[in-house]
Amino acid sequence: MVLHPEGNNLFIGGLDRTFSWMDLELGTKPWKKLRTHQSGIRSITYHKRYPLLATVSDDATAIVYHARTSQDLEKENELVPVKRLFGHKILAKRELTKLKEQKINEENIQEEEEDNKNEEKKKINNKTQDENSDNEETPQTKLDNTRLSILCATFHPIQPWLITSGADGNIALFTY
Repeated sequence: MVLHPEGNNLFIGGLDRTFSWMDLELGTKPWKKLRTHQSGIRSITYHKRYPLLATVSDDATAIVYHARTSQDLEKENELVPVKRLFGHKILAKRELTKLKEQKINEENIQEEEEDNKNEEKKKINNKTQDENSDNEETPQTKLDNTRLSILCATFHPIQPWLITSGADGNIALFTY
């Protein structure tokens, strides 16, 4: 959540992927609601000098908007998406590859043990592995629910540059 520098507009983002712009002079309901991200919105920032607004999300994207507020009640506010930026990795993908490597190593060990057994036991083990293959997918679905990517964003105080920090340990600078 961020308040416009003039104090009459409020920008709210949530984990339900919804970005809301509330004009506090018009009422308590959102003036505009957008669902442009594929995952939850982690941070919103507004530039102090320029009419720039940015939202960052767990889908590893940052969206920059031209957000002009109007002081005149007869004119409407303007919100125009300018650019979708990519620059961070999703943390859960690395964890998933580690889990897959561990799973492959465990399968190799099991195969070596099965070579020492007779053919009847191999057939029984293969059937149980086929049945249990669905159960081995549960860690992946759990990790998909906890995907993290871009955690925070801010604009440079003078230049129209967006600075983001991610769960992958990187800090990115996006310039125009």
